[in-house]
Amino acid sequence: MQKNVDKRINKILNSTQGSQRAKPKMDLLVNIERQIYEMEGHIIPMNRIRLVAAAAAIMLMLNISVLNHYLQNSGNVDLVEMESSTSLITDFKLYD
Repeated sequence: MQKNVDKRINKILNSTQGSQRAKPKMDLLVNIERQIYEMEGHIIPMNRIRLVAAAAAIMLMLNISVLNHYLQNSGNVDLVEMESSTSLITDFKLYD
């Protein structure tokens, strides 16, 4: 079995003999450089920048207000959770 594998490998390696190395066109580099230099820069209109800035400011203000509301009411949430867990413990009599 090893001989078959070796023969197959040698056959594949020998199949590349006689083939020519790939060569690019002579003016390929010049064409690529020309296309790069001809590309125009994309200019973003000022009104779009203002719109994005306003949307970001609104999102920031909403996040701050939600965080502030959460921090102010976090003590109340703990009391509600504590009452519900106390009723759960007494209803199911886990510690009898």
